[in-house]
This record gives sequence, structure tokens and C-alpha cells, in this order.
Amino acid sequence: MDDISVFFTDGRPIKELEKTCIEIGKASGAKINSAKSETILISHWTPTNDPLPFPIKQDFLKILGVWFGREGAAEKSWEERLAKTKQKLGLWSLQKLMIEGKSLVLRNKTLPVLQYVTQVWPVQP
Repeated sequence: MDDISVFFTDGRPIKELEKTCIEIGKASGAKINSAKSETILISHWTPTNDPLPFPIKQDFLKILGVWFGREGAAEKSWEERLAKTKQKLGLWSLQKLMIEGKSLVLRNKTLPVLQYVTQVWPVQP
């Protein structure tokens, strides 16, 4: 299997997820790499008596380029995206572009980087 992100509100379905992954693995030959898999417990969620099959991270977990986890995940995601945007603008600022070119760079190179993170974390003041 390739990358999969699953969100649970409690620990009951974890065993079912493991069984499903094993069944998919029987058909495709793919296996779960427990060494690369990670778990993060958000809010007041605590695991059941059954041990979780993956290591538990205590701070943040990056999923598809966006940080999740403890307080500060939104800020961390935004800081990373803003740094990426500044880098892109810095590279393009060296070019002598007309207004159409500048508009194209903003619409196609920088704005999507910021719009992506707004789908998960709203813009903070």
C-alpha cells in the first residue's frame, strides 16, 4: 500500500483497520511497514487496553504537507507555507516580467501554495 491517512475518534476500529490492510495485502502483495507508520492522539483521546500497532508521536504529524497534532500545528503549517511562498516570490522577482507575467506567477505559482493549507487551517489574523 502507498500512503494512507486514517482519522479515528476512538481506538475501537484500529483492529478492523489492521484486518482490512492484511486482506488488501493478500490480494496485492503490499504490507504495512510498521517502522514507517505513525500514530498521533489528538485531544483527550486515549488508546484502549490493546496496544497500538504503530509508535505514538507526541507532538506533530505531517500528512500531505500539512501539520496536525498538538496546539501550534496550524501556525507551523502556515509558517512553512509562507516561507515557501517567499522563496518562490524571491526567485521570480529576479526576472524582469511585465504585469501579465507577474499576475501569472501570483495566480499559478504562489497562490495555490497558500490555498492548499487554507483547506485545512483557516487564515489567522
